[in-house]
Amino acid sequence: MNAIQAAKQYYNFISTPYMDEVFSTHSPDLFPDMPSLSWQKPDEIQEAVRRILDQPRIPELSKRWRPVFEKEHDISQEEANQFLQQFISSMEGIDFIVDYRCNCSYTLSEKGQWSDYRVYRPGRKSGWGLQLTVSGKGVYNGLRSSLEVGPGDLVLLSPDAFYDYHRHPDADSWGCYWLVFLPDTRFNELLDWPDVGSGIHHLSAKDSAFIDTITPLFEHIREISQDSDPWAIRLRYNLLEQALIQCKRLVPEFKRSVIDHRVLKAIEYIEKHFRKNITVKEIAEEACISVSSLIRLFKQHTGLTVIELRNEKRMALACEKLTHTRISIAEIAELAGYSDQLYFSRCFHRHFRMSPSAFRKQYLNQ
Repeated sequence: MNAIQAAKQYYNFISTPYMDEVFSTHSPDLFPDMPSLSWQKPDEIQEAVRRILDQPRIPELSKRWRPVFEKEHDISQEEANQFLQQFISSMEGIDFIVDYRCNCSYTLSEKGQWSDYRVYRPGRKSGWGLQLTVSGKGVYNGLRSSLEVGPGDLVLLSPDAFYDYHRHPDADSWGCYWLVFLPDTRFNELLDWPDVGSGIHHLSAKDSAFIDTITPLFEHIREISQDSDPWAIRLRYNLLEQALIQCKRLVPEFKRSVIDHRVLKAIEYIEKHFRKNITVKEIAEEACISVSSLIRLFKQHTGLTVIELRNEKRMALACEKLTHTRISIAEIAELAGYSDQLYFSRCFHRHFRMSPSAFRKQYLNQ
């Protein structure tokens, strides 16, 4: 199926009153890069249709493209590519179609092609993500900074990670293996990577021998990702463990030390109460540590201050509410922990170089 045919099919899917029939007929083609679509039964298909059409940008997407698809002449290749980019980018809450039982796929984002879409998923996910860049360049928005990646770069995304990544504007393409898996206590030690953003962890492997070792592990997992046999799933997790062990060897020696349990307790407290005006003293008391020791150890283990982590969590929540709800900026400010809307807007602008309303408008128009 070429891009023009695919664009027509997907436009019909989001605009026809018989979406469930269209989807049940063509579901294998709908997400070509998605490992093991997780529904099989008619009621699961109907639920999937409902949740896809509930994506925040779908109504606006259908409205915006109606004149193009309903014109007298056929759509062009360029129009088809643009529509497909926007359609796939609009798929954000996709846990209901992802099989997290250690599955892997490969995506090649090419400039000007339909595959050149942006991934934006600010909410909590059901599992972890592990990505290996093998060609070109990509960029991740980590809220506190941007992370540029190239061949040999590995990115680990926690279930709470703020997903916002795409091909680097300076590169013609970005080739990346991406793997999803469920949390497993056996892997806790292996998932302790250097933190570079909101739930984003990064390691770099520039040694060609290492890349030659780890790439086949991703490829082997991809080859058997469609197999739901319990032994195939077990094999995939075995291969994943091998990959994570290889990655762990890249962690600098000085960062391999176990995080102080009091810092972990402080982080847990911040994650639960970041919307409130919690103080460093309050957090220190909860973690059973002095304020001065908390400040020192927190910075040592996370690279952030306590307040910086709290603000990062607030900004991630604000982004999700701006793009996934229609509630007012004032309400979002209050939900994120800011009693003063003007102060919230200034903090938001500091992170994203635009106002909350401009961020929402840009998102809906992508």
